[in-house]
Amino acid sequence: MERTTSAPRSTIHDILRRRRIRAALPAIISHTLTESESQVPVDVCRKLLDRKRTVAWKSFIIAQDENWISSEDPRRKLQWLPIDIRPEAVAKRGAHDKKKMIWFFFCYAGCFYYEILPEGTAVSARVLYEQLREMVSRAPVSRRIQGKFLILMDNARPRHASATAEELERLGITWLAHPSYSFDLSPCDYHTFRKLQAVRRSKVQ
Repeated sequence: MERTTSAPRSTIHDILRRRRIRAALPAIISHTLTESESQVPVDVCRKLLDRKRTVAWKSFIIAQDENWISSEDPRRKLQWLPIDIRPEAVAKRGAHDKKKMIWFFFCYAGCFYYEILPEGTAVSARVLYEQLREMVSRAPVSRRIQGKFLILMDNARPRHASATAEELERLGITWLAHPSYSFDLSPCDYHTFRKLQAVRRSKVQ
């Protein structure tokens, strides 16, 4: 615009600001949704709303999340140093450092069950089923609705591939759908482990 109009850049910026125009980069998404993919969130929301005439059942939802816990946590800190002294470098955490996975089940009242899996444990069908079975045994009876547990987990493909309808029925679990590429975050995406990580960093340091 500066070359085209021969106007100073400051003048162009003032005009754009007065017209409430700003420079913005578009968000990057995994891929452009097809028409059928765009319809999925609508169908899921309608299905959830059809469960009951009210939304009181939402307080019965049990959500699950998991996170890797590393024994090493290199973290840079702001340091006040003399102008001629360089801060000590911090080594990047290795790709194969020791880490364990923690599973975490919670409802609106808070966490009621968590487990730190042995080092090197991969999320398989067996691990998933064992965690769900343990969750059922520890969840408060008051969390049942019509004899079922409503569970909300992320949309990772291994979850849906490994949890069969027969296993969920045997455990008395109803899996609530949460559509992929939804603009609404599930409770599993709210940085559940932020405070845990802060406490762990203070102990490591």
